[in-house]
Amino acid sequence: MLEPLARYRVREAGLSANRPAMLEGGLESLDHALRHPRLRPGERAIVVRTMGRMERQLAVIRLREALRGGSPDVRPTIAIGSKAAAAPPFVVAAASDLGVPPDAAWFLALGRGDDLQRGVFVLFAPGSHEPGWALKFSRVAGSCSASLKQGIWIISFMTPPA
Repeated sequence: MLEPLARYRVREAGLSANRPAMLEGGLESLDHALRHPRLRPGERAIVVRTMGRMERQLAVIRLREALRGGSPDVRPTIAIGSKAAAAPPFVVAAASDLGVPPDAAWFLALGRGDDLQRGVFVLFAPGSHEPGWALKFSRVAGSCSASLKQGIWIISFMTPPA
């Protein structure tokens, strides 16, 4: 019969119960290790990857704590990102016929109410830090009187005056 060699209990006051403190301590140790002169390139890459993973875990834990605590500085948000260049979202791609460059940068803002609220893509010309267009769309087909284009409802498209 197999039995554990030891039993370990996580106590509320113990360090292992405080995940953020454990991650912070681990990050400090790895940061110190990065400065070691005999660290080889392969080892350095492993340390950097591990630190990145730990930093992401710590950020998620801190965000969850802030959301649970009802901090006025934190609002629930969905962020979508990608390291690789990808095709634009189909809503943005559909606006190319309306003058939006295919490589326009974008920011998505979704309504906070029911499903019938509109979403807005704020679009930026390549290299610009100022928005050039606002592309509104319905999240539910048939909920507006605009024309259907490639499976989306385009409600408005505007460019600021030149």
